[in-house]
Amino acid sequence: TSTVTPTVTTGPVSVSQQYEGLSISAGATVHTTVDCPAGSVVVSGGYAANDGVRVWHSTKDGNGWRVYATNTTASNKAVNVYAVCLHNSGGTTDVEYTQKYINASTYTQIIANCPGGSVVTGGGWVIGTDTNVSLYNSSKSGNGWQIYVQNDGGGSPLVNVYAVCLDGSSGSTGSVSNTSGEVPPGDIEHLVMDCPSGTYVTGGGFAVNTGAVIYNETIAGNAWQIYARNNTATEKLLFGYGICYYP
Repeated sequence: TSTVTPTVTTGPVSVSQQYEGLSISAGATVHTTVDCPAGSVVVSGGYAANDGVRVWHSTKDGNGWRVYATNTTASNKAVNVYAVCLHNSGGTTDVEYTQKYINASTYTQIIANCPGGSVVTGGGWVIGTDTNVSLYNSSKSGNGWQIYVQNDGGGSPLVNVYAVCLDGSSGSTGSVSNTSGEVPPGDIEHLVMDCPSGTYVTGGGFAVNTGAVIYNETIAGNAWQIYARNNTATEKLLFGYGICYYP
């Protein structure tokens, strides 16, 4: 496990990112939980995966972040799992979740809200191994987290959304966005959402046209970044969102 610490460290609060790299054999599924250090609390997490890897579970697990990923190809692939950790906030984090059986051949929105007195710092989801289900929005919604999923299949799989909620801290969270992304056919796009000076990135999300795949959700410096891959023949729009903690 390695650590990357943002350069913006005004005051006693700070954020670190822990990660672990995994190799995935052809057709195999792997999972791991990356834990935050003692004295810090997990506020979100993310991943970076090779083309052909389906990340279908990305959620808080204890004081860390857990990811499940399946290699859908016939060659070895890799995935990195990241936990975003907030230090010296004086608070604790928990999750609120909503689960729903999504109807066949439909688009579905699911929201989980943080309770009063707490603030949302990020979010996660479980969309399962069914390749007919795709995730095209994972973002802050009020004081909670939402996802939108598309089900192209005939079944009704169970999908979960999770809001990570910070309680017991005097700070608040806000969001920043970047809606300038366009992913050309057969290409990739990268968006960065910078948090203002004096604040600290805790997480983030995305919205993308169906058919494009988010393959990297991580922090970079004091920003949230996303990478999207478009393996289709038509251009896709890409929006990025960052969550910033105000001590």
